[in-house]
Amino acid sequence: MRAYRYIKIPHGRAVELGLHKLRAETSDGCIIINESDLMTYGSPEDSFEDKVASLEGKVLSNLEARQELKK
Repeated sequence: MRAYRYIKIPHGRAVELGLHKLRAETSDGCIIINESDLMTYGSPEDSFEDKVASLEGKVLSNLEARQELKK
């Protein structure tokens, strides 16, 4: 079983994707999205890492995402 990944992205990028109202916001104003949110973003040939980088995001584990939301 592989670990599910989350991505912390700037609020403005979440607005561009239409996810700012659907996902949790961190204390620093960023939005935590999940791995499946990126399925329809970018080109099919773009890797997960390329998509994250283009959104100025940071990949988080499940635990890291929970910690970000508790701050």
